Amino acid sequence: WNSISPRLGVVFKLNEAGTTTMKAHYGRYYRGVVTSEYDNVSPSITPRFLFDGTYVNGAPNPASLELVSDNTNLTVDPDFRNPYTDQYIFGFEHELITNLGIQVNYVHKRGEHYGGWNEINGTYVPFSYVDSVGAEASGQTITLQRLTTPSDERLFFLTNPDEMFSRYNALAFQAQKRMSDRWQLTGSIVFSKSEGRIGSSTGSPTAAQTGTAGTFGQNPNDFVNTDGRLIGDRPVVAKLQFLWDAPGGVTSGLNYMHQDGHPWGRQIQVGGLGFPARPAILMERLTG
Repeated sequence: WNSISPRLGVVFKLNEAGTTTMKAHYGRYYRGVVTSEYDNVSPSITPRFLFDGTYVNGAPNPASLELVSDNTNLTVDPDFRNPYTDQYIFGFEHELITNLGIQVNYVHKRGEHYGGWNEINGTYVPFSYVDSVGAEASGQTITLQRLTTPSDERLFFLTNPDEMFSRYNALAFQAQKRMSDRWQLTGSIVFSKSEGRIGSSTGSPTAAQTGTAGTFGQNPNDFVNTDGRLIGDRPVVAKLQFLWDAPGGVTSGLNYMHQDGHPWGRQIQVGGLGFPARPAILMERLTG
């Protein structure tokens, strides 16, 4: 890829002494090539089968093996685009007294062109599923897609689905007492919301958040209720750091951090959708 990443930053002094300033920044940041996103397309990848445990003469029964995927049913869009994020920051800084200042920053990020899979020749029919499993079941009807194509005839295409995106908004407050009189104190609190649909949006809350495709989109039901809060969303993050320049040239430090978030959503394994294994479907969007 040949990518142009413009960035611009400005600082305005609001008083002659420069103790009060306004700051603004815009930048475009490209992700670049992540080779793991294309690993499964390599001809060196071993085919994957669903096996029911039946053996013949000590070997797996060929009739019991159902092909799930191999490199022959995976291809990459030759026009696959480089994912990027546009970032905007607006800030205010003020020195209250000597060695003590405050900051307020607003951050907005917009991510586009994330990778995901589309199916080229699969055929599906709508399937109505009633959310009735578990004590928290809503009773609502969710429209899913049931596969009618044999699994070994499916062909997947790694591209940039329009449904993949990310949005981040944050308001950050910070106060800092600079190192003086042998001690320093910094405190901050960030209120934020991170949402969208990326490759890790079908993962569990213990999974890592990632913008690479993984297998996202190889099941069209991956797009059901996955456009809410991301699994790495932390609505509130508070930090406190204290440093003390102790006698004898020893610096001691104390750090405290508090985080809220890590959204949890109900997942149900729905049968009767025509896939070799039951897919896990999110029953509601992670909002709030």
